[in-house]
Amino acid sequence: EKFDCVEADDVESKIREIIPPGFCTNTDDFVSLLEKEVNFKPFGVLLHTYSIHNEEAGEDITYQIYKADMTCPGFREYHERLQTFLMWFIETASFIDVDDERWNYFLVFEKYNKDGATLFATVGYMTVYNYYVYPDKTRPRVSQMLILPPFQGEGHGAQMLET
Repeated sequence: EKFDCVEADDVESKIREIIPPGFCTNTDDFVSLLEKEVNFKPFGVLLHTYSIHNEEAGEDITYQIYKADMTCPGFREYHERLQTFLMWFIETASFIDVDDERWNYFLVFEKYNKDGATLFATVGYMTVYNYYVYPDKTRPRVSQMLILPPFQGEGHGAQMLET
């Protein structure tokens, strides 16, 4: 139904203000990009591996926590895309200055096998800022943490904090 006196909002232009250039608007393009994800490997250094029993699947699911920084090849672009999820799920979220070397990034991935290949699904991430403490120390403080909705309530945030 068409309304003559009402103009539709340009939702895509608002999304373009937040999402980095190059996002897909075509389903076929998106599906072809997903096929390339088989080559994805987590960024940074593996810090911790843990398992959670999944009642529905009847098996343990493996998760891994990595610590990364902007010197990891490709991480800057990955983080640029990942941090946009903050805007959808955290009301007061803000983007951080990734050029500040005092930021640490902790990422949780689900590790699984499909068709003989080991794949990784992003579960969530946390940014930690190392504040300067006089005279020669730093004190880490969690800035933002996001666990994506399919993985919430499973203890991943606690695992990241403990790691």
